[in-house]
Amino acid sequence: MYFAGWSLTILIIPLVADKIGRKWIFFVCTALTAVAMGVMYLSKDIVVTISMMFLAGACNSGRVMVAFIYASEFFTPKWQVVFGTFFNFFDCSTGLIITLYFDFIDKHYLYISSVGFVMTCASIVLTLVFMVESPLWQLKMGKTEPGLATMRKMMAMNGVECEDEITALGQEIDTAGVAIGFSG
Repeated sequence: MYFAGWSLTILIIPLVADKIGRKWIFFVCTALTAVAMGVMYLSKDIVVTISMMFLAGACNSGRVMVAFIYASEFFTPKWQVVFGTFFNFFDCSTGLIITLYFDFIDKHYLYISSVGFVMTCASIVLTLVFMVESPLWQLKMGKTEPGLATMRKMMAMNGVECEDEITALGQEIDTAGVAIGFSG
């Protein structure tokens, strides 16, 4: 059922993220995944467990696909390939790690699932505290001031001073009336 949920939403959720923003789609899907994991822990009913597997799969589109798109926007095209390779390697390695865990460490799923649940909850908190909306998405949607404000916030978080470049970008966008260099 996990893959059924994922298959049904893999085309829809990224499109919704293109319309309303990446941060909140990622946050909601991650939070719903945590809920699904928690309910599966407590469930004694196979129908409830299967339903939660479907929900977790449906949310995977928002967690993995939207996160990949979001993170890719912060790299130049040259580094997007490198990032994509590492992102997919680590994402796909999860199946290998789980297989090795069950083969060599323990046959019970509760311990490894608990680690996944804790990491999911940590990503929810980190999303709320540190994740900014994609400035590329904001600029594509014509939200110039919020996009530039997001860039300033990101620069401050990274200790980088680029106010002149951000101001020049804002003036270029204002002059042209569109987000130059972005297809949308």
